[in-house]
Amino acid sequence: MAEKSHRNAKKAPAKTLKEKRAEKRTQSEPFIKPRKR
Repeated sequence: MAEKSHRNAKKAPAKTLKEKRAEKRTQSEPFIKPRKR
């Protein structure tokens, strides 16, 4: 999933910093959950 998001960012660099930060948050959340387990 992380690779797809990177590709999308390269294709459409019209995202704002807020949107990028929001994406990082949503991506980090599911990754942290299984790590805690």
